Amino acid sequence: MDLRTEMARHLGRGLYPADREKVLRTLREDNAPDQTVDAAAELPADGQYENAQDILRALGRGTGTG
Repeated sequence: MDLRTEMARHLGRGLYPADREKVLRTLREDNAPDQTVDAAAELPADGQYENAQDILRALGRGTGTG
């Protein structure tokens, strides 16, 4: 699966707004794949995210499928 799909699946809509620590905690609690958790660990510590697209943009992945 691609990162966008994994983020959306494991984070859900009720998470937001969220910072990096909240995203990481939620992914780990939901047993997201290591690759997804590792990608989220690269988020800027001071970022605030309103949805999965915001997270992907912050990771330099835009809103595409990678």
